Amino acid sequence: MKKGEIGRRIKGSRVAKDISTKEMAEFVGVTPQRINSIERGLDEEHTVVKILMFLRKQGVDLNLIFEEDN
Repeated sequence: MKKGEIGRRIKGSRVAKDISTKEMAEFVGVTPQRINSIERGLDEEHTVVKILMFLRKQGVDLNLIFEEDN
């Protein structure tokens, strides 16, 4: 998987579920700017795990984020 790909997939899932960066940031405990950085591939620390937990709670199939494009 290319650098930043998980961030792009996180953003795609967030947008598809009509979740704002503010809502996600509040749940994760970071600023909306940090969410933006993660989605752009600039920050892939432990915050990503919290985001994935949030997306799963919102009904996102996490396999869509991790499956490889063939």
